[in-house]
Amino acid sequence: MLSIQRKIFFLIICIQFSIQTCCAIVEDSNANITLNLKSITLSKAIELGVLNNPTLKAARAKLGISDAQILQAGLLSNPNIISDNGFAEDTFRVGIEQTIELGNKRSRRIKLAKMQKEVVHQEIITTMLDVRSKVRSSYIQTYNAQQKLLASREILETITNLEKIAKEREKKGNVENLDILQAEITVINAKNNIQSAKLELNEAFNSLSANIGKHLNRTIVLAPPDLMKEFNISTSMVENDKTINTLIEYAYANRPEIKAIEKNIEVQNQKLKLAHSNIVPDLKMTVGADFVTGNTKRNSTFVMGSLGVPIFNRQQGVINEVNAQKLVYENDLDAIKIKIEQEVKNAYFGVIANAKSLNIYEKELIPHAKKIVKKSEISFKEGKSNILIPINSQEAYINTQYRYIQTLTQYEQSVSDLERAIGLYHK
Repeated sequence: MLSIQRKIFFLIICIQFSIQTCCAIVEDSNANITLNLKSITLSKAIELGVLNNPTLKAARAKLGISDAQILQAGLLSNPNIISDNGFAEDTFRVGIEQTIELGNKRSRRIKLAKMQKEVVHQEIITTMLDVRSKVRSSYIQTYNAQQKLLASREILETITNLEKIAKEREKKGNVENLDILQAEITVINAKNNIQSAKLELNEAFNSLSANIGKHLNRTIVLAPPDLMKEFNISTSMVENDKTINTLIEYAYANRPEIKAIEKNIEVQNQKLKLAHSNIVPDLKMTVGADFVTGNTKRNSTFVMGSLGVPIFNRQQGVINEVNAQKLVYENDLDAIKIKIEQEVKNAYFGVIANAKSLNIYEKELIPHAKKIVKKSEISFKEGKSNILIPINSQEAYINTQYRYIQTLTQYEQSVSDLERAIGLYHK
């Protein structure tokens, strides 16, 4: 019984040691890929994402497959060694058989493989646009989460100072206890808002790190995302059909999804040409030595040729399949254009609507909320009003500030969506 307990004890020790070792390895691995930057900009984050995102790396790796397919398409068929031994006739033959492809099969295979590589290239651009869009979105979320946390701490500091003043007045009998309780509740809510902001920031950091492909130091400071400067999109845009149509036409010309489908249609056309080439039979030529070991003892050479007759198999199934697949891509092209048009319109109207909301916040709501907060604080400090007045004004300012940050996030996301919708990217 004792030996069993010892075995279990040693097993537990080994498991714990293994777990600690694995954790140490993981920590060392994570330390190696952590970016120790003090600050970062949106353009730098996008650059890191394009370089390090594993999904984009996997997409680029497909080019190696395409290169291998091009190489394989150009290879010639291997020759065959034949031996024909006729002991009764005392005749022995040894030769080499080579298949000679007719109908431009080899050149059309190579061209097909190269066109398929162009499709892969467009798929890589699509993946890159998706990565850029995800990095921008997560960067915007992280930046605004940082701003929300800073605003929450600033508000907590202001409310805490008001609470201290109220408690000092309570000691002098100038403030009712109910007002103090209200102030304490407001402080507690402000502290809770900070915890919520920290959680939101932590989730945003995780998302940004995943999209970049590198772990970010949690103390890193994100610079304001200057989307207007980077994407050359004006905030003064107004709703008009001419602008929308221009953006849609630009999207049709630049979206890699459209180019990929168009390339796939070209691939099907090339497959059709290759199918017609495959109808042409290949020529098989054989040459070799002919040895006669009987009484004549004659040695000579022989030449043989064979050519298939395309009666039954004329690539009917392949041709029908290619035509059907081509029709599928043509319908996909119509569908993707409708989808892209909708994406452009939604993003365009989102930019305009959110820009107008931001203008209202920045020129009207926030300045008015700040004035009310300042006046209510002065009034309370001078003893002209109770603490509920500045508390209520602070809560109104908090709500205004949070809604502003939310609208700012939506606006920046709309700009990002518009860039993605029209297929704009920097090579």
